Order: sequence, then structure tokens, then C-alpha cells
Amino acid sequence: MSMKRDWDVIRELLTEIESETLPAFVNKLHREVQFGKGDAVFESEVARHLKLLVDAGYVADIQFGGMRPGMVSYVRIEPELTMEGYDLLECLCSEGVQTKALRAYMASEEYKARCKRFEFHCKRRGI
Repeated sequence: MSMKRDWDVIRELLTEIESETLPAFVNKLHREVQFGKGDAVFESEVARHLKLLVDAGYVADIQFGGMRPGMVSYVRIEPELTMEGYDLLECLCSEGVQTKALRAYMASEEYKARCKRFEFHCKRRGI
């Protein structure tokens, strides 16, 4: 299963860790999946994003058991942000960084193509 890195998920996970609420968030997500009320794919994406953060040195003290949809497990989840993790969170929450990222996206060919498709559909519908 392929996954794309999602900076919004990463920012939210870092914020949960800083607030010391990540274990409760992960446990709630896991319980919802176990009782058929949650999104197993999202749960595995959260685990995979956490693994990326651990592997990159932004987060410490999380050990994983499994990450397949519906089969996510943790051996240990006592997360701590590293100095680099705090720097990344600060960067992701900085308005300047978000503005620069938005400007870069708006200048991209992908954004221009999406705008053209949107305009085409609006014209077709008389909007």
C-alpha cells in the first residue's frame, strides 16, 4: 500500500506529542477501528507517519508492532519530541512557512492544471 507524506498529519501528530496527548489519541483511534467505527487505513497512515518521524529523529520512545490496516500495534508509546522535532513543529506552525508553501504550490503546474479543470467544469455548469 502506498502512502503520501501528509504535512497536516505530521503537524497534528507533533502537536499531540507536545501536548502529551498522543497515547490517548492513538488508543482512541485503535479502539474505534477495533469496534468497526474507525478508519483502519487512516490508523495505519498515522502509524506510518509516526514511524517516519521516529526514523528521521524527530520523535523518540515509540516502538511499533505492526502497521497494516486493522492490525496496527505499538510495543511502546511514550513519545518525546527531540530538539529537531520541536524545530520541525515550530517550522510547520509558522505562518511564514505556510505562506511560502502556499505560494510555491500556487506557482506550480499542478495548481494551474487544477484551476483550469475547475474553470472548465464551472463553465460547463454555467457557474
